[in-house]
Amino acid sequence: MSKLEIALFFHLLGALLFVAVGAVDVLGFGLWLVDIKGVGYDAGWIQAALGLYALALILGAAGQHASAAAVLAILALMVFKPRA
Repeated sequence: MSKLEIALFFHLLGALLFVAVGAVDVLGFGLWLVDIKGVGYDAGWIQAALGLYALALILGAAGQHASAAAVLAILALMVFKPRA
């Protein structure tokens, strides 16, 4: 592997970890605020917010798979060089 490919790998890994930590923090602090305010998790707007959060994570993960597939395709072209 070239230095560029290694750098790209660590860049993508760092971005993934950054997003994962942020997603866990948002959920944790949001649930903590619900607990502090004593609203209750059975409130309709809390359940709707959690549902939309889950939907955003699912759609974001689907987008990450698409972009990861594109990156892997580019790396495969760089490594195998079909017309070189």
